[in-house]
Amino acid sequence: MALNVSQAPPVRASGRQFVEYLVTRGKIASGFRPILKNRDLQQINQYLAEKNLVNRADLPKLYADYYGLPFISLAGKEISGGATNLIPRDVAQKFQVVPYQLDGKDIYIAIGRPSMLQSSAPGALLRLRQQKGLDIHLSVASEADVSSAIDRAYRINQPVASPPINQHLVNDSHRFEPTPPSSMVKSLNKTDLLNEVDPRAKDVDLTTLKIPHEVLVRIPYNVAKKYRIIVFGTNLAPAQYEPPLIQVGAVDPNETQTKEILAYIEQKNKVLIDRYRISEASLISALKQYPNQPDGLPAVKTVDSSSNTQAPVMKPGDRPANIQREKTIGGPPPQPANNSQPIKTTLPPVNPAPTQPPAPGPVESGLVLSEADITNKLTNEAKPIQGDGTGGQLDDQDLDKLLNKPISTPEELAEVMKRGVVPEIISALLFLGIRMKASDVHIEAQKKSVRFRYRIDGILHDVISAPLFMHAPLISRIKILSKMKIDEQRVPQDGRFDVVIDKRQVDLRVSTLPTVFGEKVVMRLLDKSAAIMSLEQLGITEANFDTLVSSIGKPYGIILSTGPTGSGKTTTLYAALNRISKPGINIITLEDPVEYELPGINQSQVKPQIGFTFADGLRSVLRQDPNVIMVGEIRDLETAAMATHAALTGHLVLSTLHTNDASGALPRLINMGVEPFLITSSINAVIGQRLVRKVCDQCREKTEIPPAIKTFIKNELAQVPSGQLKDLNLEQLVFYKGRGCANCSNGYNGRIGIFEVLAMNEEIEELAVKKSPSSEIKKAAVKNGMITMIQDGFIKALKGITTVDEVMRVTTASIKDAPQDG
Repeated sequence: MALNVSQAPPVRASGRQFVEYLVTRGKIASGFRPILKNRDLQQINQYLAEKNLVNRADLPKLYADYYGLPFISLAGKEISGGATNLIPRDVAQKFQVVPYQLDGKDIYIAIGRPSMLQSSAPGALLRLRQQKGLDIHLSVASEADVSSAIDRAYRINQPVASPPINQHLVNDSHRFEPTPPSSMVKSLNKTDLLNEVDPRAKDVDLTTLKIPHEVLVRIPYNVAKKYRIIVFGTNLAPAQYEPPLIQVGAVDPNETQTKEILAYIEQKNKVLIDRYRISEASLISALKQYPNQPDGLPAVKTVDSSSNTQAPVMKPGDRPANIQREKTIGGPPPQPANNSQPIKTTLPPVNPAPTQPPAPGPVESGLVLSEADITNKLTNEAKPIQGDGTGGQLDDQDLDKLLNKPISTPEELAEVMKRGVVPEIISALLFLGIRMKASDVHIEAQKKSVRFRYRIDGILHDVISAPLFMHAPLISRIKILSKMKIDEQRVPQDGRFDVVIDKRQVDLRVSTLPTVFGEKVVMRLLDKSAAIMSLEQLGITEANFDTLVSSIGKPYGIILSTGPTGSGKTTTLYAALNRISKPGINIITLEDPVEYELPGINQSQVKPQIGFTFADGLRSVLRQDPNVIMVGEIRDLETAAMATHAALTGHLVLSTLHTNDASGALPRLINMGVEPFLITSSINAVIGQRLVRKVCDQCREKTEIPPAIKTFIKNELAQVPSGQLKDLNLEQLVFYKGRGCANCSNGYNGRIGIFEVLAMNEEIEELAVKKSPSSEIKKAAVKNGMITMIQDGFIKALKGITTVDEVMRVTTASIKDAPQDG
């Protein structure tokens, strides 16, 4: 007796269990465990055959025993034409299955590649049962047997006599219905396997059913109302041999858009949907049960009951006979641990107050889908959202149109989150980020909540938290805007999009990272409308300014800007390009991405994913007759060698490099593989830099620092040439801090750079050729008049521009030996 498919084996993620089965049965030695542990069943089959470890004739029988299925021989067996009418030949060949017998509502299928039970075969067979009302019984046969049976069965194309009409029980409703003759059962094609809904869908009455909130909100209210579909039952923790199942009621189950949505839910969540037909009254009754449901329910329509006379009437919670009834969870859902409310921080001008919690939802299991998912599925592309906030994108990408008013405080952001409109929440989040001059927006899933943070002036600040159930729709919305894969949550993704926020053109670089509680998203905000700052505005002054201006004025050579990520290296190069740009010079940039648009300059964005790298771009740029070339970053030997070659052939090259200070750039290039004599011949200057926060001008006041730190500062400044310390009294050092006011963040407002500019000379060239360490190169540079970053920072602190704490924070590696007070 063949096994019913409702008891089919569970889908396995790997072939590890099958390997263990073979070892325990003594079919292969235990030493093959490590060899086969990371292979799937198809790869295991191939390996067993290549090594002759298992007899090919025995393998199907082993699979039959492994899955608990009977083994059958099809040789000489008569194939029922009524059975083959249900599955077309191309589908049978794809899955290597053959339907060999049809007995009323029971169809018997032999499978020749049981390894496919690991992948797509069970879903296709279960849909056949679900959509055609058939009970499927599986057996295992040899692949040769199945191939021969397919050729034999589908070559014969003769009408088959209809079997006698049988009586059978439909579901648990205790109503009997005749089974149609097999010749009247419609053939199932590829589209049927994916999308078809049985026109004889069961009716269900939801008007008297109390649906648990955690079940109901698996489809968001707006989606349920718009597409007239309701989740009223789930079985997401099924018995061992059952597929996860969700009960969904639809006003029109056969409507094309409804079928697409339900098929998408099945595909995205790896579940099966038991479809039911509901009335308008049932829809309204269910919508009223949504927590904090908004107004505007649809009007009740008159339903012609005669149109559904052939459909079996289901009671709420009824399930097909071969699907176990799920456990209904009663009582109200648990309240989220964290509501959408601002977190008390030092962000200006914030006076947080508690707000009402948004609608509760499924905290642990998440949503079946979000409104953004539906929009993306039905349009098949990330189109701009409509201004009504229903899920699409604006044609001109003006996110301001989604907001009723400007968002200036976390309290206002919390009010937007309470309304629960996903596109509006993302718009408000970005709007407030721009208003607060944030460089990055972080969205982080935690155990019971979602945390939102802004990086302002280089420091991360908590802004607001929200319930965990909001995480999935928000991330989906961002992925749609960034043109990422919505259903890919296992690996990191990168994307970008351009929008208008707060009447500014903003470019957003988006990065996702899987974490234990869900995906973390970071959005970097690049305000394209911001003016390019000059070298002086960046904080390059005195000797550093003179050295840099002299270096960029040369017709050839390399100028490197060094420092960690986020230290303003690219901004410094932009300021340098802006200073030398004029009609008589051809300037070309290679960037990833183009952060600011410079008039009169040719800017190109590299695309490593299609093979257009910095090195490839440099080769092409050299054929464009450039005078000045900016390369976004030197990452490898090939790019470094190309940049050196360009500098030696009469071009001025500007680029960035990740090192701790200016003196570390030369050893870094040598370690990459560039010849030392080429480096010394091509480099004009190396810039080292950090960003420090500026003291707020509105609340600046004098402050005292520990005597030991003051002594350390005096010793550092004593090494600076006296000409660089104009108007500074080293005997009585006076420093400043911000008290904190409505115009700043904890006493700081904005950032400025601290710099060191290392110019090449004979002594440094000699050290580079000898491959001396960066410490010796730095000593030589200081001896020749270079002002170090920490010295530049202390000079700015004495002038009241920044604080000693900020200088110490960003140059810790340089002052690890600084004396500590006490």
